[in-house]
Amino acid sequence: MKQLSVFIAGVMLCAALFPARLSAQQDVVKVTTSKATERKALTVNVELAASAAAERVMLRYRPFGQSEFRAAEMVLSGATASGTIPAEAVLPPSVEYYFEITKRGAAATVYPLGAPQATVLRTTVGGTNPKDQEVRFLSPEPGSTVAAEDLVIAISFFYASPAVDVSKTRIFVDGVDVTAGAVVSDDVILYSPENYGRPLMKGAHFVKVELRDTTGKAYHTMDANFNLSTASEIAAAEAELRTIGSAQLEARHEALGIGGTTYLRGDVRLDASYQSLGFGGNIHLDNQDKPERQPQNRFLVYGQTDFLRIDVGDAFPRMPSNIVSGKRVRGVTGALALGFFNLDVSAGQTDRAVEGILSQTIITYADSAAVLGRPDNTIEVAPYQYRTFSAGTFARSFLAVRPSFGSTESFQWGFTYMHSKDDISSIKYSAAPQENTVFGTDITMAADDQRVRFETQASLSLLNADISDGSLTEEDYDLMEANGLASVDDLRKVGKIVKSFITFNQYLFPTNPFGKGIPALAVDASLSLNYLGNFLRGGFFRRGASYKSFGNEFLQTDITGFIVSDNIRMLDNKVFASLSYEKKSDNTASTKEVTTDYNNLNTSFTFLLGANLPTLQIGYGLYTRKAPIDLKTRYELINRADSATTADSRNDATNRFFVGSSYDFEAGVRHTATFSLNISDRTDKTFRKRDQNNLFVQTGLLSDIGSGIQTNFGIVYSKNQTNAEQFRLDPSFFNQDSTLITDNYNYTILTIGAQMRMLDDQMRVTASFHPTFGAYSRQELVFGVEYTPYPRHTVIFQADAFQNSGFKDDAILSLIYRLMF
Repeated sequence: MKQLSVFIAGVMLCAALFPARLSAQQDVVKVTTSKATERKALTVNVELAASAAAERVMLRYRPFGQSEFRAAEMVLSGATASGTIPAEAVLPPSVEYYFEITKRGAAATVYPLGAPQATVLRTTVGGTNPKDQEVRFLSPEPGSTVAAEDLVIAISFFYASPAVDVSKTRIFVDGVDVTAGAVVSDDVILYSPENYGRPLMKGAHFVKVELRDTTGKAYHTMDANFNLSTASEIAAAEAELRTIGSAQLEARHEALGIGGTTYLRGDVRLDASYQSLGFGGNIHLDNQDKPERQPQNRFLVYGQTDFLRIDVGDAFPRMPSNIVSGKRVRGVTGALALGFFNLDVSAGQTDRAVEGILSQTIITYADSAAVLGRPDNTIEVAPYQYRTFSAGTFARSFLAVRPSFGSTESFQWGFTYMHSKDDISSIKYSAAPQENTVFGTDITMAADDQRVRFETQASLSLLNADISDGSLTEEDYDLMEANGLASVDDLRKVGKIVKSFITFNQYLFPTNPFGKGIPALAVDASLSLNYLGNFLRGGFFRRGASYKSFGNEFLQTDITGFIVSDNIRMLDNKVFASLSYEKKSDNTASTKEVTTDYNNLNTSFTFLLGANLPTLQIGYGLYTRKAPIDLKTRYELINRADSATTADSRNDATNRFFVGSSYDFEAGVRHTATFSLNISDRTDKTFRKRDQNNLFVQTGLLSDIGSGIQTNFGIVYSKNQTNAEQFRLDPSFFNQDSTLITDNYNYTILTIGAQMRMLDDQMRVTASFHPTFGAYSRQELVFGVEYTPYPRHTVIFQADAFQNSGFKDDAILSLIYRLMF
């Protein structure tokens, strides 16, 4: 207890040494991620301020070299939001991301400030060593359990570099050199412990392979592990039902300046297996699941075999990304994978009905002519009397089916059909109900052990913006014919076919044309080559201005262009150089007055020189946009009778610099230091002169000082300056002087914290202090205890206190009980 008293007193003293001037709140307290490894999903967590009152948090991310940010909705649980960047976007040398936070009764804001044009967050992605692909453990499979009587260690060198001399390769089993007992057969090395008088005991074992080049020098080392048992024990284990599960209960109270809220949540997860069958599920219950919100509760039950998986509940299916990409579907999702034939299906509901809100104010119109000019969001309550309403959300059904032929390891050809429709009868106060159908095909071809990979997808969408009155009827066709409309018979024939897929009326594209070409078509293609230390990628994309898929509503459309990139591995994979160039433009349907051209260049150097040296990444990017319209031309466009669309003038260039480093070192005790620096400088060459300069610095030091105590110190500094030219928009202003307005927005966040392990690591006590001052100002004190009184049982208590300036203080108390079974 003396240790604990000294620990808490030390943290309080640190707090006293850093007074803060408080005037505003900061939305984001802390951002954490899992370890970023190439082509492995990256988990991102953001802890929000108690007073943020977030209703929705979107994670927007992009791989290195791309300018388009993709989106994923984060799971919001109280003041914590969790999201996942999918594996295909986690590529060396880094992945960038930012958050879009929507708060109660307010427009969405972004973190960090200036994103995405200026500052974004970045995580370095560790690449896999290509030399790992040169050695294949054929038997036993790494991590598997094998019977002793069947054990033969077989290692393939079929993909080894010509620089490797297989005859000089050394094999170690549990640290013992067994090379002399191994047999080389073609490109495979075989070793049987039983045949060479070295039988292995049951349990875990390790195999290490040391490759040497033709000169005898070390080339590469790989290892794998396996478990040894007996055939009878393995059969008995497979016949047993094996389960693993966890449960958690949480009570949390947020006493905020805007009011208090109590959260009660429960989570249960169970995974089980019996022979080749796996099954289980999870459920999340939240007392904030209310009819006026989209579902907060989550549940999923699944069953799977080697070739089939079925999910019932809340799933996030992924099919070709332009059609279905991580949209939550409550229903049934399944995947059949036979290799020569595969089938992916997802059917259910993406949105549940949320009724709109009817205003109590009655608006009276003088006559029928005045009624015709009323707003769309009105409903009649009496003759000439209407009430306005805030539109609700329709229940929206969803169906996606994708049969495919072949395996993505070599060749696969898939076809996707997606249909989503609003349920007109689900709510009363609403905007126009919509319906969406998408047809698509995709092809994947790979060769030379995935060193060559080609992927392409094409999809065509149909969108009906108002299905209130259903499809055209025979009476509608007759009326059009009576009014002299040509080709009514052809339209009637087309309608009979199309209405089998989507409501056919005047609000359906392409019966309501939009621009030139095929605006509802989206095409993407990419080719990657992985040879001679280069991972070269090229891609083309064209997505029409009216392409729309309810399975991926955040896809950037009205864009066409190409991208090329190369990731070069040097000095035995200790140095990586990355380069990418992207060129694209909008106005694909020629409906805008001016086309905007984008040119984006990204470069990066990553240094991973060894365990005792710091890692370092340096990056530079140049982003330009050009749609030049001088101010006089823009004024003429506004007043021109035939100008249907007016484009804003864009002509800017943004330079971005990045430096990031981490270092594990000994200096009295063990330390881990991290540092990142982002500088963004945008020059606006238009009449607005909206120049922007951003500096974002983040540094931290984690120290293990012994006796179970760790300390953590960190600083975040953000400096932002925005300029804008102020003038009057009228014909006489061209001869007037304008005024340049400069806005500065700077803040600093300090972190002083410590953690102490006690009672043989059964208890962990943490405390931290986070003063924020500048444009964002606040003081936060966090204290927590995690206690495991019995194996598999854990109790967690945490208290957060926020001292605010200018408005009421905030506090959060939470108590969690966790059980592993």
